[in-house]
Amino acid sequence: MEQSDHRLAAVIFTDIAGFSAMMGSDEAGTLQTLEVHNQLVREQIRRHRGTEIKTIGDAFLAHFPTTIDAVLCAVGIQNSIQEYNSKGTGKPLALRIGVHVGDIYFYEKDALGEGVNIASRLQALAKPGNITISREVYSQISGKIPLKIESLGQVQLKNITREVFAYEILQGTPTNSQENPGAAQASGSSKNDVSPRELKETINDYVTKIVRQSLDDSLDQRSRRRARRRRRDLERSAETSLTEPGQQSFADYKAKVLEKAESSRHGWWAHLRSFVFVNTGLFAINWFTSPHPLALGNAWFLFPLLGWGIGLLGHAAGYRNNRRKAREVSRITELDGEALATFQRYQHERGSLSAHLWSNVGISALLAWIWLFAGGGFPWPLIPIAALAAGVFSRLGSFWKLRKKNLFGEKNRKRDRSTLFVEPDSRVVQAQELYTAIIEQMKGLKGENPLGENFDVSLKNYVRQIGELSAVERELGKVVRSAAAWDGEAEAVEFREKAKTAQSPKLKAEYLAALEGVEQQKKSAQELGETQELLNLRIGSALKSLAQMQMD
Repeated sequence: MEQSDHRLAAVIFTDIAGFSAMMGSDEAGTLQTLEVHNQLVREQIRRHRGTEIKTIGDAFLAHFPTTIDAVLCAVGIQNSIQEYNSKGTGKPLALRIGVHVGDIYFYEKDALGEGVNIASRLQALAKPGNITISREVYSQISGKIPLKIESLGQVQLKNITREVFAYEILQGTPTNSQENPGAAQASGSSKNDVSPRELKETINDYVTKIVRQSLDDSLDQRSRRRARRRRRDLERSAETSLTEPGQQSFADYKAKVLEKAESSRHGWWAHLRSFVFVNTGLFAINWFTSPHPLALGNAWFLFPLLGWGIGLLGHAAGYRNNRRKAREVSRITELDGEALATFQRYQHERGSLSAHLWSNVGISALLAWIWLFAGGGFPWPLIPIAALAAGVFSRLGSFWKLRKKNLFGEKNRKRDRSTLFVEPDSRVVQAQELYTAIIEQMKGLKGENPLGENFDVSLKNYVRQIGELSAVERELGKVVRSAAAWDGEAEAVEFREKAKTAQSPKLKAEYLAALEGVEQQKKSAQELGETQELLNLRIGSALKSLAQMQMD
C-alpha cells in the first residue's frame, strides 16, 4: 500500500455478532475461538486477492482489486464459519459482513473516507450469518455470481447523509442459538419471516422471466446476437473492471462516450461505403441481366438492399445517438451519484429506443416489398407491422416516464438543472475569466507581444493547474468532511476503558492496538485538513497573481 493514495476500491467490514456477551460468559474460550476466527478470515482474504487493512478486536477491514473478489471473499468467510460451526469443536460464531465499493483514502496503514464508513454501517445492518451490500456492489455482481439476493430498499445509515440502497445476500437461516445470545438478539427475526420473503422472491422471479421474455420477443435476431456479445464482454471484464455503471466517475463516462462517438463515426462511414458499393454492383447486374429490371417481378436487387438496409438503419441510429451523447456530455460540467446513474440510464434507453424504431422501419419496408413482389392480394404485412408498432409504443411509454424523471429533458432542463449539476468551483471560474480578460488586453496591444509568442500557452497551462489544484482540494474536502462525521474520540475512550478492564493480556493488547489505530486515524484526518488548507492558500495566491497580472 502506498504512503498516501486516494482511489476507488471494494472493501469489506466483518464483525462477530454477540462478541461482548461471549466474552462475558467465557473469556478464555472466546479468545481461543477468536484465534480460529482470525485464521479463517485471513485465509479467505488471501485466497481472493485481498489486503487486510486493520483489525479492531473482533472486526476486520480489507480491500480488494475487484468487487467480485470482495463479495466472493465475504461469501467464503460465511461458508468457512458455517463449516466450523458444523464441526462443533468450539463456540459457535455468527458474523455480520458489509461490502461497499467507493472512494477510499489510503493513508500509511489505514483507510479513511465515506466508502469505509458505509461498509461499516452496512455490516451493522446485516443479520448474523448474512452479508449486506450496497447498490453500487449489486450493480457490478448482478448476473455474474449465482447468489440469492434480496433488496432492502433505501436505508438510513448513521453519519451518512446521502441516499444508500442496500441488498442482503442470503446465506441460509441466520445463526440463532442459545449458545450465542448476542446473535439471537441481533437478528431480530424468527422463522415466521421466511414465508413472506420466499413469496416476494417467487413473485420477483416470475416478473423477471416475463420481462426478459417480452424483451427477447421484441428483438430481432441481429439484436439478440449483439446482446449476447455484450453480456459475454461484461462477464470477461468482471474480474478486472471496477468502474462499471453505478460506480463510474463522470470523467470516465465522458471519456468513453467521446471515444465511442469517434469510433462509431469511422464504423458508420465504412458501413455506408460497403452498402453503396455492393448494392450498386447488384443493381448493375440486375439491370444488365433482366429485360425489365424495374418491373416488380424482376427487381430482385431490392431484396438484399432492403435486408441490408435494416442493419444500416440500426447503425445510423446508433451513430446519431453516439454523436448526441457526445454533445450532451461535452456541455456538462460534472455529475455525481444518483444524478449520473439517471443520466446514463436515460441516454441508454433513448439510444435503444431509436435503434429499435429505425430497425422496425426497415423491417416494415422489406415486408411491404415482399408483398408487392408476390403480387399483392391480402395485406398480410400489416399484421407483423402492427405488432412491431405496438412494441415501439410500449417502449415509448416506459421511455417517456424515464424522460420525465430525467432532469435533462427539454421541459425540465432550465428548471431543475441545479439538482443534477455539481456547481463549478467559483475559483476556477474566476481564473478562466481573468485569463480571458488578459488575452483580450494582449490583443489590443500594438506591435510584438512583449511577453513572448508562447505567453498564451503558458497562461493557459497556469489556469489549468489552478483547476487541477481545485479538483484535488474538493476531493480532499469530501474525505475531511467524512472524517469529521466520525466520532473518533468516543471510540478512543471506549477502547481505553476496555483495555483497562480486560483480564486477558492478549485481549488488552488487541484493544491497545485498536486504540493506536484510532489515534492514527485522528492524526491522519488532521493532516488531511492541513493539506486541504494549504491547497486553498496556494489557489488563492495563484488567483491574486493573475489579478495583479491583469492590472499590470
